[in-house]
Amino acid sequence: MDNNQDSLRRREFLRVAGLGTAGALGVLATGCTTVAPVAPAAASPAAAAAQSAPAAQTVEPRIDRVLANGILRLGVDLTFPPLQFRDAATNEPMGLLPEIDARMAQDLGVDLEYVEMPFGELIAGLQADKFDWIGIAFTATPARALQVLFIDEPTFFEDSVLILKKGMQIDDPQELNSPDVTISNLSGSAQDASARLIFPNANFKPLGFPETLLEVAGGQSDASLIAIWNAAQFLAENPDSVSVWPGGSLFSDVNTYYVPQGDYKTQNWLGTFFRYYRAQRWIQNRFDYWMSQLPGYEILRNAFGTMTQNQ
Repeated sequence: MDNNQDSLRRREFLRVAGLGTAGALGVLATGCTTVAPVAPAAASPAAAAAQSAPAAQTVEPRIDRVLANGILRLGVDLTFPPLQFRDAATNEPMGLLPEIDARMAQDLGVDLEYVEMPFGELIAGLQADKFDWIGIAFTATPARALQVLFIDEPTFFEDSVLILKKGMQIDDPQELNSPDVTISNLSGSAQDASARLIFPNANFKPLGFPETLLEVAGGQSDASLIAIWNAAQFLAENPDSVSVWPGGSLFSDVNTYYVPQGDYKTQNWLGTFFRYYRAQRWIQNRFDYWMSQLPGYEILRNAFGTMTQNQ
C-alpha cells in the first residue's frame, strides 16, 4: 500500500472516530478495547482459560536448566564474519551474535560457554542435547520449523541481492525468468530456494562459494541471487568483475534463534529478550556497526544508493 494513502486513511479513521493522536494511543495502551468483551453464555471459565492458555510445555525448559547450572551453553559456528567469528589476534569470539550472546548471559546472571560445530550439524546438535540452545541466527524456514522451535522475534533480516554478469542491465528482475537465462546460486541456500520460486523458467546451476559468483564473473552464468554478506565479500576481493542490480535487496529473510520443539518457556524468554533490545535499538545499532566492518559493504551501499535494515 502507498504510504501516503495509508496515512490519509488512518487520519480519516481517527477523525471519524473522534480520536486525536493522544486518544488513539490511549486505546492502544489499553489493548485496543473501548467496550468490555462479552463471553458467550455457554462458555465455562475452564473453557475460556483453555482458549487463552499458551501451548503446553512438553520438554524440560532449557531456561530453567541454565539458571540452575549457572552456565549458558550455546551451539555456534564461529566462521561467518561479521556476524560471528574469532578474532585473529586474540582468538576471542567477535561479531554481532557473540555480543548478543554475552548480553543474554549477563541478563540471566550466568556464565557463557560455546559448543562449536559445523553449521550443518547445529540442528542435530540441539536435538542430541549437546548445548542449551542455538547461539547464532538461522534463516527461519518452514522445513527447519519441523525440527526446531524458532523464536517469534527476528534477530535481523538477511538481504538478498542480484549479482549480474559484467555489463548486463535489467529494468525488472522478471527479465531473468527465461529459459535463456542461467542463474548460479549458493547450493542449499535460502536464496537458491527463493530464486526457483521467483524465476521458475530460468536454468539453475547451484555451486559453492565463491564459485557461484565466479561463474557470473566469467560469463558462464547470467546472474546470482545471494546473501548480502557473500556479495560484499566477493566484491571486495574481485572489484569490477560483475554488475550489481541497483534496485536494492530483492527480498529479506528472517533470521533468528531457535530452541527444542516444545520448549515454549525458553522461547518466551528469548522472544522477550529480542523484543526488548530491538525496541531499545541496541540490536539495530550493533547490526549497523558490524555491517560497516564488512569489506565490500560500501560498494553495495553505493550501488543501491542507501541500504537500510527493516526495523
